[in-house]
Amino acid sequence: MSASPVARQTTNCQNIPSRRVVVNDASQLPHDYSTTPGGTLFSTTPGGSLNSKF
Repeated sequence: MSASPVARQTTNCQNIPSRRVVVNDASQLPHDYSTTPGGTLFSTTPGGSLNSKF
């Protein structure tokens, strides 16, 4: 006997609103750009796992 079929559900998708801003010089950025409230620099999502397999 075969395994039971997997129930499939449809999901509704929505676009995430975004906009592009041209930055010609670093002086146009806030002084705390790309820092966390605690002051550490970040470039990826904080709290990620070191064991991630991609």
